[in-house]
Amino acid sequence: MLNRNPQKSENTITVLKQEFGNDVGVINIQMDLAEQTSVKLAAKEVLKKVPQIDALIYNAAIAQVPKQTLTVDGFESQLGVNHYGYFTLQTLLYPLV
Repeated sequence: MLNRNPQKSENTITVLKQEFGNDVGVINIQMDLAEQTSVKLAAKEVLKKVPQIDALIYNAAIAQVPKQTLTVDGFESQLGVNHYGYFTLQTLLYPLV
């Protein structure tokens, strides 16, 4: 599980373990799609820890930004998060899919 909020990830992992048992193979790797460096570091960690990816489910996005904001990399925030962040992640994880 890739998530920028470690507490939310831990809460979700707790629920998954309650539902499916403690042997559920879920780990959290912190990542912020708005930061290309964070995406690259997370992908590198996934490549070390995960032998194979059968499916990727992308669930994070931002929408209806009330004023123009930029990511730390200088991209418009919706474009940077919803497109460039995922593009970088998918490109780096492609060898495992």
